[in-house]
Amino acid sequence: MYFDWNYRINDFMFDNLNIDSIEKCLLIVFIVFCLAYLTEVIKTFQKILNKKLQAKWFIATPDQNNETTPLVNSLRIPIDHSIVKKRRIQNHLVQSLMYMLNLTIGYFLMLVAMAMYAGHFLAIIIGMGFGYYFLNVISPDFYESISDKSININQSENMPRSSNYDQI
Repeated sequence: MYFDWNYRINDFMFDNLNIDSIEKCLLIVFIVFCLAYLTEVIKTFQKILNKKLQAKWFIATPDQNNETTPLVNSLRIPIDHSIVKKRRIQNHLVQSLMYMLNLTIGYFLMLVAMAMYAGHFLAIIIGMGFGYYFLNVISPDFYESISDKSININQSENMPRSSNYDQI
């Protein structure tokens, strides 16, 4: 088997889904590109969500009646273990749904690539490449700043202003 550049495809992915014009072929290539890009969007969203959830895993929600500083609010630990359990279940549910969606799209893209049309294969590679390039341009410091903002801690406030290491 080899990749083909002929855009006329009979029974593409489903019965009676025939690609018989260049417009239909370009539409399918665009959809495949968007699905490939979507897999990278989901992966990046999972990274951001993991950082946010790790940062405020055990932090209680501030009381509406009690006005305190953001630093004190960020240091609150829930008294009730049911809050922690509820957050773990919510996190696990969201992560599982994102994983299932990403896995489903990935398998669908694999089947599209196995249709052996070179345009679809290139759309998958370019879509995932663009997604990785544009979405992972974000530095690891960005993920840390998101998690720090979610619990209202500025990382520079926690760092010492000067170091004694240069004196040694």
